[in-house]
Amino acid sequence: MAVRFIQASGGARSSTSGNYSLSYNSGGSNSNKFMVFVVGAVRAGAGTCVPTSATFDGDSMTKQYSGTNGTFDWAVFTLLNPTDGLNTASISIPNNNTCVVVQGATYAGVSQTDPIHVSDDDNRTNTALIGLSVSTTLPNRHIAGVAAWQDGGTTGSAQGSVTERQERASGADATDDVRGWCGDQTAASTGSYSDLVSISSSERIAGAMFALNPAPDGAAAIITGL
Repeated sequence: MAVRFIQASGGARSSTSGNYSLSYNSGGSNSNKFMVFVVGAVRAGAGTCVPTSATFDGDSMTKQYSGTNGTFDWAVFTLLNPTDGLNTASISIPNNNTCVVVQGATYAGVSQTDPIHVSDDDNRTNTALIGLSVSTTLPNRHIAGVAAWQDGGTTGSAQGSVTERQERASGADATDDVRGWCGDQTAASTGSYSDLVSISSSERIAGAMFALNPAPDGAAAIITGL
């Protein structure tokens, strides 16, 4: 069974507040789904805005990575077998932020017992290229990547064989806005995969890359709601 992209979704807010809830689309009815998204926030004061937790349709998501860089805070969350379609995603953020963005994608055909073959994260300052790399030891994995950076006016470009799925910004101000991005590629052969996204100017940037394991052929299909 091959992993395949089915839906990109997200949302953004440009106003000073704390926690963030949005309508997020996990895609239609598909078996063996896996959802990943990045949350980026810019602090409104001295307190950290690293997201502490997230839920989708009331189901707790797994925080895979998080970090802080100056006034820019971020986290990456995943969820196996999310509820189909448009539902509420709720992000817990401990302090007020001037803006927040959520951007991610959902994939089908992913192993529900061992979804992540290998993963990597990175967090950099004043760079136009995020430093992510995963080395697959099995063929036909699927690489899913998410990134966020401080400056809504700075756009992203997929690198190498990566397909950009979606990007969005809370606005276009260099310090008080943030942009999120997601993309993916098929890793047909074993080896190192390091290309993801470059951005149009140097910013604070963070993100993560996952090599996803396909659901084994003949495995029972896990369908949302069953």
